[in-house]
Amino acid sequence: LLDAVAPVTVSLDARQLRLSSQGALWIALPDLALLVNLKALSISFGERWRVTVETTPPLGALERRVIEGQVRALLQPMLAAALPPHPQHKPPSPDDDVLLVVGQGQPWGPVLVCGSHDAPLTVSLTARMLTMHAGRGLLLRGPALEGLLPSFRLGKLEYALGVGQVSLDVHDIAQTFYHEDHDVGALSEQLIEHALKALVAPKLPPLAHQLGVVGFDEDEAEDDLDDEEGVGLLRVPLGDALGEVAVSMAPADVVRIGFNGQEVILEAQEGLWISLRGLRFQCRIHQVRYHLVSGEVCVDKLGQLENALIEAVLAKRFPHRVVDGESFSLLGAFLQALPLHPTQGVELFSLSVLNVGMVRLFINVGRNQGARPQDFVGAIANEAGIPGRAIGAIDIFDDYAF
Repeated sequence: LLDAVAPVTVSLDARQLRLSSQGALWIALPDLALLVNLKALSISFGERWRVTVETTPPLGALERRVIEGQVRALLQPMLAAALPPHPQHKPPSPDDDVLLVVGQGQPWGPVLVCGSHDAPLTVSLTARMLTMHAGRGLLLRGPALEGLLPSFRLGKLEYALGVGQVSLDVHDIAQTFYHEDHDVGALSEQLIEHALKALVAPKLPPLAHQLGVVGFDEDEAEDDLDDEEGVGLLRVPLGDALGEVAVSMAPADVVRIGFNGQEVILEAQEGLWISLRGLRFQCRIHQVRYHLVSGEVCVDKLGQLENALIEAVLAKRFPHRVVDGESFSLLGAFLQALPLHPTQGVELFSLSVLNVGMVRLFINVGRNQGARPQDFVGAIANEAGIPGRAIGAIDIFDDYAF
């Protein structure tokens, strides 16, 4: 039984795990005609776990040894590989301990969950809320995460049971040029909520659903997403579980990509629709900014964490190089060589689907390289399979062409 207010609390550090129920949990052993209230349970880690239980009324020596032995026999084989100690794994700093190791033997593992010496990981459960708090915050480390996950600490996570709403608190994300208003944006919390409902909840045992973990209702279909009369720009398959991500724009909208010397800026007047049907998720994005020196990204409506995740992916895709003594991504090094208008920069790309299918291309070859209009027509027609008559006007300058 779970009390609606009094929490069941689990705390974990490098030495022990302690569960405190404050009278909310009961232990029943029908064969011994035994029913007791569980006040606390502690597990001290080592080669052989030391398990201690506290109950009301207090147990006799025999009953206590039976229950403690059963708990150890049940949990140690199941959890010993995940729980401390982990001498083979090194924490990221002298102030941290490796608290959990998950995914060992999996293609994506192992993932180390690390926390500070002086603040244990605490998980509280009531009939309404699941809350995780980690003091200075948790760090996630693992080979599969290198280059994909930015450095940050997860301080708090809340999950509303019976509703599925998620709230996150993160900190220690490096920022230089862009300073978002929120650590985690509302869109990302909604995306995590949908991912838990669509991908995690269906795979959990019945007990999780009895506690209040929720998935999508069977009558909630992907067709519930808004399907505006838009023009599809991009579809990327994400696998069987996620389906695909689709990007579209309104027919009367204009999408522009420009460069001002330090930033690449994508803007859509009415906004680009981003749809993930596998997660029943949809949002609209109006502006994306990418700083060529720092590699930082700022997407409107996203918070520090989500933008940092995008930055990590771009940093892996476009490693940095030095140009005139300054570090740029490979993309930045190319753009830095472009001739710029002193106040307006340069427009790299403009798309309006009032002229459906027509886009403007920048090519870093011009008259000085002996380029002629027929050269561009032939190259584009041959390489892209586009008929020559479908290619519009060609403007050739000294070192580049449109």
